[in-house]
Amino acid sequence: MPQTATIPVQFLHDPVRGTDIVRVKIDRNTTREFPVDKLVVIEGVETTYREHYVKEWKAYEQGQDPIGTPIEMLPWIDPVIAQRLATKEFTSLERLAAISDEQLTTMRMPGIQKIRDRAVEELELRERGAQFDDLNRQLEEQRQESAAQAAELAELRAQLEAQSEAQKPPHPDPEAAAAEASPAEAPPGAATPPKKPAARKKRTGRASKAN
Repeated sequence: MPQTATIPVQFLHDPVRGTDIVRVKIDRNTTREFPVDKLVVIEGVETTYREHYVKEWKAYEQGQDPIGTPIEMLPWIDPVIAQRLATKEFTSLERLAAISDEQLTTMRMPGIQKIRDRAVEELELRERGAQFDDLNRQLEEQRQESAAQAAELAELRAQLEAQSEAQKPPHPDPEAAAAEASPAEAPPGAATPPKKPAARKKRTGRASKAN
């Protein structure tokens, strides 16, 4: 049954076998080596390590380290130790972190386990830092989206208020309303209509008898 591959991988030459092999990191302290043409299942597709990891394989053929931080850039590794590690093809931080406990027993180099553990810790710190950066970026994107939505809501609210004001009936003019309620004043110089004579009161009592 084909084996399911895990990453990261490292292509290198096995001087004992005289062939190219791939080193696959299984977990923090465990790596396994396989022929580069070994059949594996990656993401549900049957392939080989060489066919799937094309970029890494081409970089290996060209004598380059496809990914990783060169050990010369690590300030906590002595330059003499770095040269010795490079002769064993441990040329990057990632390759140092991939050293297994089984390999440590065969490497006659003082302090190599501490170097491996330090490389593992630095990679874990970098991974946490990358996750923190991703979280900050996501929060900033959410903040910008919320600000854009708030601006859209404010603009929509302003449009609705403007439409509501436009649909209201006009306010009556107070002066015009007062003029309609009170009788019109006669213009200066106009004739005053005559007043009606007061009605005579009926006489009653003794005056009536006298007549």
